[in-house]
Amino acid sequence: SYTIIVSGSVTDPVTIYLDGVTLTDSSITSNSSAELTVNVLSDSSISSTSANAIEAAGALTITSGTGSSLTLSSTEKHAIKADSVTVDSAVTLDLTSEAKDGINATTAVTIKNATVNITATDDGIQVEDETDVNSGDLTITDSTVTINATDKGITVTDELTVEGNSKVTAVAGDEGLEGRYINL
Repeated sequence: SYTIIVSGSVTDPVTIYLDGVTLTDSSITSNSSAELTVNVLSDSSISSTSANAIEAAGALTITSGTGSSLTLSSTEKHAIKADSVTVDSAVTLDLTSEAKDGINATTAVTIKNATVNITATDDGIQVEDETDVNSGDLTITDSTVTINATDKGITVTDELTVEGNSKVTAVAGDEGLEGRYINL
């Protein structure tokens, strides 16, 4: 098992390249408020039995210039947890959380030109900022998002926007889509 940790004292953006990596009972954690980018060069996976598969105190970007896939799973926590999350550049993201949310963010989630598949015991995507009513947004652009969640499919505290050539499918035990403003 491995834990890749970015120290809280790091102030410059950090990029981690995954090239055919399979990490079991492992995680990536950034305690820094600097942006963390995970660039998927070829299909990779990270599974965790005790932590969020990827966690960032600041912004997290997951990208792939090669159209590769990243599979993330957690049996005890979220697949992804960060202040904000950006998924773009033809990456395919397969997320499983057996205990919590697929994606859990505070301020924003942006999914652009990507495919995201989520299976979660709690919410598929939760973007919740309890300190700012105008924060907590989700924007999906030219992407395919498929969610199977026991609780809510997508829940945001402010605005959910689906635009361009996007397809969103949410199968949920509670609300499929929840937000202050929903723009489809």
